[in-house]
This record gives sequence, C-alpha cells and structure tokens, in this order.
Amino acid sequence: MASKHHYRPVSTQTKAYTGTSAAIDSDVGNASAVRIICSTDAFVEFGVSPTATASSMPVFANTPETFLVNPGEKVAAIRESVNGTLTVTALS
Repeated sequence: MASKHHYRPVSTQTKAYTGTSAAIDSDVGNASAVRIICSTDAFVEFGVSPTATASSMPVFANTPETFLVNPGEKVAAIRESVNGTLTVTALS
C-alpha cells in the first residue's frame, strides 16, 4: 500500500509565466515540500535561483503536484505554448 504524506499549508505565492522563465518572488523558507499548480501546460524548475526551460520537468494544466524541496529554494515556470499562472503553496 502506498504511503500518503499529510502536510499543513504555510503560505501561497502566485507568479505569471510566459515564454520567459519566471520564479516566485520569495523562497519557500523552511518548508519541506511544495504543492504547485500551473494554469496551463508548463515546465518547472526548482533551486535557489531556478530558470525553467523546455527541458525542465513538464507539469500539466490544473493538475496539483507535491514535491519535496530544500529550505530556501524557489520554483520557476515557463509556458509550453500558452501563458499562465504558477501557484506555489509551501507545506510543512
């Protein structure tokens, strides 16, 4: 049986993305995970100063995904073909 992790939301940020990579304005602090949703198909990248490219991990529109992160990291997104909004919720 697969294990499910349960997290508490700490804070949420949004960032518009286009054909140019856009990262959330503030890092995720001490969060251990993030939940991300992209409003359109996009590519995402994680890191202290991330730049998303078409070679980054694909994320499908309106599909929530949860990822482990390191303290102080950010999330960046770039569109596949249509501009959109990245929503990042830090979890602990």
